[in-house]
Amino acid sequence: MVNGNIIKTWTWALLAILRKDFLVSSKYPVSLLFSIFDTLISFITIILTARFIGLSSGTSPAAARTFESYILSGIVIYQFLDTVANGFAYSLIVEKNIGTIERNFTAPLPRFIFLVGMTLYDLGLSFVKIGILILGGKFLFGITFFGSHASCFLAFSMLFFMVLMSYGIGFWGAGTAVSSADPALSLFVLQKPLMVFCGVYYSIAVLPFLMQCVSLLFPITYAVDMFRFSISNHSTIILPQLELMIVVFGAIFMPICGYIRFKQLEQKYLHEGKLGQF
Repeated sequence: MVNGNIIKTWTWALLAILRKDFLVSSKYPVSLLFSIFDTLISFITIILTARFIGLSSGTSPAAARTFESYILSGIVIYQFLDTVANGFAYSLIVEKNIGTIERNFTAPLPRFIFLVGMTLYDLGLSFVKIGILILGGKFLFGITFFGSHASCFLAFSMLFFMVLMSYGIGFWGAGTAVSSADPALSLFVLQKPLMVFCGVYYSIAVLPFLMQCVSLLFPITYAVDMFRFSISNHSTIILPQLELMIVVFGAIFMPICGYIRFKQLEQKYLHEGKLGQF
């Protein structure tokens, strides 16, 4: 039974990890600036490429801006999904490198404290990067989010739900990654197909029929779709109310299933002595 003291302990543990990452980052401000600069340059490169293709094909400026806003929203989505995957992988890699992974597995704290804690700072940094990208898109390229049903609350809700789903995928991949020589690879193998199937950078309508059927099985597909619905005139795949129900279900179901699977693999590795190799 989880009581108030346990929740307080977990909260302090998460804040301690967040504080540690913030202090480490503050010691290397140049790396922080380069990280933001790298994101901005990647964004500019993608937008200019899209604009060049649009001009070459004779696309109207209005249609080009609509397409560019579609890409910008995809970059926003990918930024958050990638942050969670990178955070989980980074957590496991650091623990292996400094030789504390076994100790942390037997620490009197749930494992998700360590894994989730390593993503909190990067999630906060992602909000900063997203703000810079949106401002850059508006003032450099005239890209704006618009729509008769635009809703900031719904947009941020979809981002929050997508992060929860990503944690579910992260927990599942982290369990496998513990016994892998390259933890990041195990997580990215699970995460990268989402970029293909879930319509992050393009509509799933351009996928072959079989791939479209597969994409409809992922709750993240509907979260991405609802996010675009909330910030533009984009129409939804199915009824918005039904999509919202699927998204909420996925945001609850995926983290629970991922963590259960992680705990199963954790116990398996402890009994088999696989953690001793680190």
